[in-house]
Amino acid sequence: MNHYTGSVPTSRRAADWRTRAACLGRWDEMHPDNNEHEIENAKSICRQCPVQVPCVLDALRTGDIEHGIRGAMKPSERRNMARQVAARQRAEREARGEAEPTAKKPRPVRTFKSLYDERTQPLPDGHLGWTGATPVALKARYYTPTQIAFRVDRQRPPTGIVRRTCAVDGCVLPAHLTDQAERDAARAKAAADAARRKVPA
Repeated sequence: MNHYTGSVPTSRRAADWRTRAACLGRWDEMHPDNNEHEIENAKSICRQCPVQVPCVLDALRTGDIEHGIRGAMKPSERRNMARQVAARQRAEREARGEAEPTAKKPRPVRTFKSLYDERTQPLPDGHLGWTGATPVALKARYYTPTQIAFRVDRQRPPTGIVRRTCAVDGCVLPAHLTDQAERDAARAKAAADAARRKVPA
């Protein structure tokens, strides 16, 4: 049973640096527990990544400095870098005789839709991949990419675990996702259809 509504286009823009990230499809490895071996493994993935620098700059720009390994840096290392960048910018403003900004520009409000639009990229054969850190913090909770994609397409939170119906690891195409309610409905429909076929005419 396919519940895909088509409300989320699978190709919205030209591919960007995220499509070349070495961590595509390796979300668990990039979010290690506090284990030095796992952390070093994640950093080694970053070190061979052709977009290591754009990734860490994006993390600093978007404030994604609290979770996972990005640009071969742990969250604490990215926080330290963010402090150093802010200190350097203050020193440069003071050297030019400029006043300290009175207020920071408010960050754009993050929504499930904005996250989906920002972090998904088309994959070969019509699949859709997720780029960037996972899980994602939003509204004081953490969400997996499949939960976010499901919510955006179905306009409701999933019931139970969201599972893929395709074999592509990391795919978040809504057409390839189901929750427990949809799987239960599909099983019930299949059982009813089978029962009808057994009833003699």
